[in-house]
Amino acid sequence: MPADHRNLNYPDNQRGWVLVVGLVILVMLTILSMALMKTTRLEEKMAGATRDMNLSFQAAESALRAAEIFIESKTDESDFNSLVVTNGIYSRTKDEPDNLFNPEVWIDPHSKAIDSALQGVASPPRYMIKKLIGCNPTVFRVTARGTGGPNNRATLLRSHYAKVFSTDSTLMGPAGCNEGIKLWLDADELYLFSDDSCAVKIHFTGEDVRCWKDRSNNDAHVTQTTVHKNDSCCPATSDPGATTHGVPQYQRDASTLNNKPYLLFNKNEEDALAHNLLTSWEDAHSLFLVAQLHTTQMKKYHSWFSNGLIRDAGSQFQVGCATRRCKHNRGWIAYSREGSTLRFLNYPHTDKTKIYTIRNDYNVSSAANETTTYINGEDTGHLETANLQKFTRYLIGLNRDANQWTNFRLAEMVLYDRALDNGELNDIHEYLATKYGISSGTESYPVGRLSWEQLFPD
Repeated sequence: MPADHRNLNYPDNQRGWVLVVGLVILVMLTILSMALMKTTRLEEKMAGATRDMNLSFQAAESALRAAEIFIESKTDESDFNSLVVTNGIYSRTKDEPDNLFNPEVWIDPHSKAIDSALQGVASPPRYMIKKLIGCNPTVFRVTARGTGGPNNRATLLRSHYAKVFSTDSTLMGPAGCNEGIKLWLDADELYLFSDDSCAVKIHFTGEDVRCWKDRSNNDAHVTQTTVHKNDSCCPATSDPGATTHGVPQYQRDASTLNNKPYLLFNKNEEDALAHNLLTSWEDAHSLFLVAQLHTTQMKKYHSWFSNGLIRDAGSQFQVGCATRRCKHNRGWIAYSREGSTLRFLNYPHTDKTKIYTIRNDYNVSSAANETTTYINGEDTGHLETANLQKFTRYLIGLNRDANQWTNFRLAEMVLYDRALDNGELNDIHEYLATKYGISSGTESYPVGRLSWEQLFPD
């Protein structure tokens, strides 16, 4: 049997492909490893960023809680009224910085750092407190900033916190608006007296009222006035020939003021009430009048309310008529110092009871006092005056010359020594409108206690 011989030598056509394939696989493994390393690094960065975000969020939450604890610790609302920003507290007249994302605004005294130290954050969390509304409950806007590991990882949070301050305050205002109340006259029988010392209460309709007790607990009771008919004739230290004027009468009938009580002032009897302030005040003020004419027209210088006599130091304003004949649909607010600046005010027909609101505040941009008037909540216009208004006394039913009276019905009057914000105006207006059954047409006040504009201003 023939032998089978095989050549065990491999052919010469192999040229190192195993090496090439091995190198390709090695390159692919290298690329895959680099991609995995890059992904791992990215995931580590994402985890770190997530951790920093969580740290900054929790830090900002801690600042919010610290601010709310600070607010809750205060028993007096006036602690938040300073015109100067301190420890991150902003009053109604001051707003927070525009760009809250700029870390440079988060410094003392524009913000306050929390007292407790947090681990892992680059800087202590800080907060700002802005007072929005002064009536009970008082609403604050709290803005907080927290950082993570680095300072460039920051979270801003904002909340609104309401607190009811003590109702045991010695001062009282309508709708819980106690701050700055100077005078609150309510024609309810509880506050009307037939003697100058507010000791003898009235008993029947038509009785003379010689003392109208101040409901705000300021003891600013208005009583029968004894100023001279033409006070400009007399020096400030004496009143020779001063006469006692008449006094208004208590009235209540089903056909007037929704069967609510009121005081009837008669110009023929020179009815007027007055109160001399122990300490004067000036500048901003807010005034509410629930009133009704009971004649066909007012004449020049007839006035419902004035804040002092011409001879008193400072400027005085009066709500009344400054033209020859005002009739039912015209009236003026007159501001005076070395002359008069007049403001148009639309009066109602004689059978209409309306709520008249006057708000005066200092306008920083124009460096002037800005007055806004409302009738039943409708904005009737604005006026700027350069003079500060000084309150030395209240004259009701008598003009600032103490020589003109008018016929009108007055049910309620409220006076503040500051410019109320829109929310406060709305609260007091709604209180008065509900009480006297007055419906509003066009409402210029924000609807509700907190409007969108108040919470999120432009």
